[in-house]
Amino acid sequence: MTLAKIRQAALELFAEQGYEGTALSEIARAVGIRTPSLYAHVSSKEELFLGLLRDAMEWENAWMARVLAGPGPVKDEADRESRLKSFFFAYTDLPGASPERRLLQRTLMYPPKALKEKVQETFAYYEGRLTDLLGAIGYRDFVKAAPSPEAWVSAMYCLLDGLWLEQRFYPGPEYERRRQAVWEFAKRTLIDR
Repeated sequence: MTLAKIRQAALELFAEQGYEGTALSEIARAVGIRTPSLYAHVSSKEELFLGLLRDAMEWENAWMARVLAGPGPVKDEADRESRLKSFFFAYTDLPGASPERRLLQRTLMYPPKALKEKVQETFAYYEGRLTDLLGAIGYRDFVKAAPSPEAWVSAMYCLLDGLWLEQRFYPGPEYERRRQAVWEFAKRTLIDR
């Protein structure tokens, strides 16, 4: 049994059930081994979970960098807005979310009590990377009303987190209507000059 198979099974289970809702025995069963055999590959459930969480954040940062980087240097304000819109709609395409994104969503909304501080530390790094990515495409040239990249990122996270919750409660067409409305609000209040 390879570590890759264990990690993939654990990623799916942690994304669906959370850290506290997933037993090592379930992970072992998903890959067809006995629970004690897992310890030949991972030292603990915590180590496995935190490693997957860090990998998911790196995956997410690489994805955000690709979306925000676009085909090359930012040409003008319309290009910046287009990149942010692409980012916003791709980021909030929650029904089609990868296991990495689902793990991040669940963990950031409902961090495991025993790991809350470690999750917060990891997320602080992740959020700093997003701030850096926004700065790389000319934050100061296109963002309205926020005194700093950090303040703008905080405002965007509030909107995005709200959409994560909305997606859980509203069916497809209603969620899409709400997502479009949030984009228009963000565009008028946080982007348009």
